[in-house]
Amino acid sequence: MSNLSLLIRIPQDLRDTVTALHIEPAEMMQQYFDTFRFYPYFSTRSEQEKSGILSSVRHGFTEFQQSGNIYVDPILEEINQRYCELLVKLSNDTKLSPPAHDQQSILLIDSWEKEARPLTNYPQELVLEGDGRLRLSFNFMLCNICFGQKIKRLVSMYMKRISMVVLYAHAYPGNAFNNKMVMQFFESLVKDQGQAFLPRTTDQTALIEEYRSKLVDLFEEMTGVKNYQKRVKVFRPLIKEWTAKMEEIN
Repeated sequence: MSNLSLLIRIPQDLRDTVTALHIEPAEMMQQYFDTFRFYPYFSTRSEQEKSGILSSVRHGFTEFQQSGNIYVDPILEEINQRYCELLVKLSNDTKLSPPAHDQQSILLIDSWEKEARPLTNYPQELVLEGDGRLRLSFNFMLCNICFGQKIKRLVSMYMKRISMVVLYAHAYPGNAFNNKMVMQFFESLVKDQGQAFLPRTTDQTALIEEYRSKLVDLFEEMTGVKNYQKRVKVFRPLIKEWTAKMEEIN
């Protein structure tokens, strides 16, 4: 795959989020992208769904094949078909424990990548505003290529999902778009405070703790509100206020 560079604009809500929490945006996005794993997503589907997913993956490979042909490169077609069949066989093997399934799937997808990557030009790297960079793993490719979205649009969509405004506006009981995976990632990120977090002063730490407490209180107050737009109008001003206060300290 080539190192195709696509300049990606960071959405304003995400800009406010990383400013409020004093986070490096590219590192935060990289950690999120690295959580994508194709096999768990694929193996939990019905046989009909698996067939549809694999058909879409093969079609997606056609768009990104290195040769530029309008038909599938026969060598790439053979590789994809072989690994798709191996994935189905693995997912249907009831004798394996979940850890064994995971381990074998990792090895299988790694092997698939080594064979398919030289024949495809799916972008390995994206460039963000401000010169940050994001690496796209083969797992990310497999998880998303079947959606038929252009890479730039797809990444922008994911960036919007992990802003605090969108995250908490979606997080109410019964909402079909309440993405628990994103919430778990966000909570883990804040709890661990790994590489994404920039060094903080005492004043910055105090401000973050103050507004995180306000956010929790507001979230509890909004439990009964199940209208997304109404929730956005409530959460966004708090995050904006938090961001402005952090910028004053900076």
